[in-house]
Amino acid sequence: MKKLFLLVGTLITFLAFYPKSDPVSIEIGVETPMEFVEITCPIEGFILWNQKQDTLFTNGNGKFKQTYALSQASPFRIKIGKLRFRTLFEPGQHYDIQLEGEQLLFRGKNAAGLTLFSQLKRPSYTFTENTKFAQDTTAAQITEKIGALIQQEKEQFQQLQTQGSITKEFLALAFRDIDYYYAKKILNIILSKETKNKPLEASLVALMDKTIAENPVQFSGFIPEDWDYYADDVIIYKKTYELKQAGKTSSEKLDELFETGELHNWRLSMINDQVTGKTKERYMAFYLYDRAVQSRFEKSLVGIFENFEQEFPESAFTPYIKPLIDKIITYHERIEAPLSDKVKILDGSTISNFDELREQLKGQAYYVDLWATWCSPCKQEFKHNTSIDPVLKNAGYEKLYISIDKASAREKWIDNIKYFDLKGTHLLASKAFVEDFATHHSLQKEMLIIPQYLIVDPAGEVVVRDAPKPSEVGQLESILNTPKR
Repeated sequence: MKKLFLLVGTLITFLAFYPKSDPVSIEIGVETPMEFVEITCPIEGFILWNQKQDTLFTNGNGKFKQTYALSQASPFRIKIGKLRFRTLFEPGQHYDIQLEGEQLLFRGKNAAGLTLFSQLKRPSYTFTENTKFAQDTTAAQITEKIGALIQQEKEQFQQLQTQGSITKEFLALAFRDIDYYYAKKILNIILSKETKNKPLEASLVALMDKTIAENPVQFSGFIPEDWDYYADDVIIYKKTYELKQAGKTSSEKLDELFETGELHNWRLSMINDQVTGKTKERYMAFYLYDRAVQSRFEKSLVGIFENFEQEFPESAFTPYIKPLIDKIITYHERIEAPLSDKVKILDGSTISNFDELREQLKGQAYYVDLWATWCSPCKQEFKHNTSIDPVLKNAGYEKLYISIDKASAREKWIDNIKYFDLKGTHLLASKAFVEDFATHHSLQKEMLIIPQYLIVDPAGEVVVRDAPKPSEVGQLESILNTPKR
């Protein structure tokens, strides 16, 4: 097995010797008639969130075709209906792809490897995903579990290469992708165990150091899809942990920086110290996009983006980041305006639980939106408010927004109400209210998972605790118009 894993080191040098630019042609066939498929493409070999998406329409015979110019092997994503697949393409190749059932089948060079690659399980980082390792408190336990997963995946590709089904170069690509995915997972698991300013168990820190040494952030050639969040853990979160342990910062100081909007500026020195050149450009593009898309509207990101434009004036990433920065600028212009007369603010300090609130609002039916200013999915749903407004009005419902932000975030809460034009009744929940809601009304007992939507009838009774979100307007309309038995 040692020989198997060391093979990457001898093969990875192949990755830097592709032609400057070579066309890649893709042809996708589907069994069931479909109007279009979507492909998320790399920008200079790197996938930036879900940007640069191409919608491919059928050419009349059920085939979807596209051509790309690649200078190096790159990750791609393919979406067919509700099915999503990861793949990687190499310069100068033609890819004949067929969807059969829920599986992509490839024909041509490295076909078996591409089919296997598209089937690898890559769940997104979530709290639930990390709880699978909650009881693993030592490096040995984590290494044993993750090592077994790495070995299982690499052996499958190694077997294909031994059979002559894939090239050595493709094997190196697959190995690098596997290595960086699980390196990201190792850092996720370990860093999630940090509490406040307390040091991690020594073996866990050693495992992080070993993982980073074996999987450097700065390198040439193929950029695995999971590089971005791995780099984020190394550059920001691992370094922040080290600064805490050195007494140069603390959780309390970081909270203060966040509240004052200076956290991003504080992090800049860490970024400048650890990455340079194209790697820095790529990471800064990710950092700016990732933070701006969360719609916290932090003004410091505007200045950082301006510096990015000066440092990388020809960056291919700029057109994808700028619209988000423009939103931040617009946000700070809008919050100067007064609150709409269609916004009613309740005194949260006098309401200690949801029962009291419902009693106070009896006589009117409400569609309840539980949210927070730091919750990006919550704010993503606000853009659908105009779709549900007539549905709620026709059914006799009004909107009730309950924010679980801390009292210290009151100004930011008001600013978000203005920016998103959230007409309706609003409550900034007290600590007692939040604790009571988590115990008695949350979808997961003792834990708030937001956004959460509820339907409350005029009598103050909770009719639906897990109501459709605004983007599910058809489902919401159906529930509101269903007569109560």
